[in-house]
Amino acid sequence: MDLSVSNQLSKILDNESKMKKLYGDRAARNLIAAVSVLKAANTLADVPNVPPTRRHKLSGILKEIRAINVTQSLRLLIKPIDGETEPHKIRRIELIEVTNYH
Repeated sequence: MDLSVSNQLSKILDNESKMKKLYGDRAARNLIAAVSVLKAANTLADVPNVPPTRRHKLSGILKEIRAINVTQSLRLLIKPIDGETEPHKIRRIELIEVTNYH
């Protein structure tokens, strides 16, 4: 899948020690793994919708956004950028941020 990354998140993803400092060792490892899964996928449908990554669509004001589990509380927020809404058609996404939106 084609990934673009927000400037702020790019600075974090490019620096493993920064990831560990911000999110902890386990979350940093999981985040690296989640990004690897996204890179290896042909479409968003190839990303599992069951744990540990558990891709899922959000609702409300975040209805255009999807999330990938990083830890029990942290999520990697992603947004399709190709205008598609069906997971099997989504081939381009933007990695937006890592957050706890609960």
